[in-house]
Amino acid sequence: ARGTTPGSDISAYAFAVKAGYTLPSVLRLRIGIEYDRASGDDDPSDDAFKTFENLFPTNHIHYGYMDYVGWRNMQDLRFSLGMKPTKTSGVSLDYHRLSLAEKTDNWYAASGRIFRTTPAGNTETDLGQEIDLVAYTMVKEKLRLEAGYGRFSPGDYVKTNFTAATDASDFFYLQAGMNF
Repeated sequence: ARGTTPGSDISAYAFAVKAGYTLPSVLRLRIGIEYDRASGDDDPSDDAFKTFENLFPTNHIHYGYMDYVGWRNMQDLRFSLGMKPTKTSGVSLDYHRLSLAEKTDNWYAASGRIFRTTPAGNTETDLGQEIDLVAYTMVKEKLRLEAGYGRFSPGDYVKTNFTAATDASDFFYLQAGMNF
């Protein structure tokens, strides 16, 4: 396989930069900004492998709850707003501006698998935008109830390369978790 033969050059990277501030108020309002990037391969036909490989790809909390983007060949500019009205409950609203790091590499999902194979000659990197709204509350000491909603609006990469997939998509979930 490409990038794994003797003499192959493996040169991949990823990083995340995050800043935030919690206002000293009753609601503990928090604002934040984050930039994440994972390298992609600028020439899939050569013997150099440059797509970052995430060892444990479960990053939906970082790159959108809909899991459309994983930490491979990606860029994510995220703006966050959250509040904790009580010690046991909270609400967050996140905006993600998602794009490919390299227009010649594929679009990878949160699982690490290829979500969409990038067609030859692609000139677009704009995957789209995702907005996530999540609310939680602790019931008793160890039971957490959570509800979330996400909406993904496709960008130019999707609109140009995949005409059958250009509609916005929505995601809703309810979750219960028990802490031990």
